[in-house]
Amino acid sequence: MANDGTLTRVDVGGYSLAIRCSGRGRPVVVLEAGAGLASGRWRRTQRVVERTNRVCSYDRAGIGASDEQPVGVERTTAEDLHALLARARIPAPYVLAGHSAGGAYVVDYANAYPEDVVGIVLVDSVGTGGLPYGDMPLVVLEAARDRGPGWIPTQGDVAAISENGVHVLAPESGHHVQAGQPELVAAAIRAVARGGQLPPCDSFVRFGGACP
Repeated sequence: MANDGTLTRVDVGGYSLAIRCSGRGRPVVVLEAGAGLASGRWRRTQRVVERTNRVCSYDRAGIGASDEQPVGVERTTAEDLHALLARARIPAPYVLAGHSAGGAYVVDYANAYPEDVVGIVLVDSVGTGGLPYGDMPLVVLEAARDRGPGWIPTQGDVAAISENGVHVLAPESGHHVQAGQPELVAAAIRAVARGGQLPPCDSFVRFGGACP
């Protein structure tokens, strides 16, 4: 499939999902948007990540340029994404980055296909229970502006689930950190993609991050 940022529709078994890949370098980075949001919300961050890694964003079923699941099909989002990556011939391993509710989707994928995933970046995410970590590289990015009432106050606790987790604040961003501070999100993705022990929080300050 095209690797130049072109949005391509891929048949995943009777319906098609849209995916946009660009860049070179492994592991492949897969970007998961928030609830009801299309892949274009990742555009600014994808343009930075593609300098060092192959990176793909996609539209879940019924969103953006992707088809609705046909009546009678009951695949999970993780199963849809797994089929899409296989049909598009995008081989593992993957770094998964999920924004908002997309964080829950990437956690579900990591639980369903742990052998495919080498690290996760959660971008102001919600619903991240059941993290399958141990010492898997994990960066938790938390927006520091315009927090609504009832927003999760325990992002640092989420990062602590991994023995190799780092909690970083995005002081100049509201909820859509991937649009407001793409260089910071890309730095988190690159750190995870390199593998091994993650650098401490203060190493992200030069990319606009801050430490709790």
